[in-house]
Amino acid sequence: MRSRYAGFALGHADYLVETLAAGHPDLLQPRAEYTQSLAQMHAFRRFMGLRVHGEWVDGDAGEVLFVARLFEGGQNVGFAELSSFIRADGRWGYARGTLIPLRELPSSELGDHTREGFLAEAHAREKDRPRG
Repeated sequence: MRSRYAGFALGHADYLVETLAAGHPDLLQPRAEYTQSLAQMHAFRRFMGLRVHGEWVDGDAGEVLFVARLFEGGQNVGFAELSSFIRADGRWGYARGTLIPLRELPSSELGDHTREGFLAEAHAREKDRPRG
């Protein structure tokens, strides 16, 4: 997760694509367009830090709970996320993530959130979100 955050901050688009898990939906996009959008992201976002709150590995599956501090146009666009990774051929690939924007959390830190507590909060927020 730390290396992917650095990849976003530095605009290393090829690395970000290479560290996606096989079958990730972003791999269905035309690669040239996708890498260009990733490479440009660091130009308009300020990457202010990453704090990992927990890591779990079970065989070839892993998860990381973290807070990413980001600003875009002076607005806080940071988030907390539980990311899932899959190891294949000795390399970890980003499979998916469950996130909560920091502006929706009572504080900008996760505090005592466990994996289960974070998922419960994310599920409750998803359930309360208007559909349409």
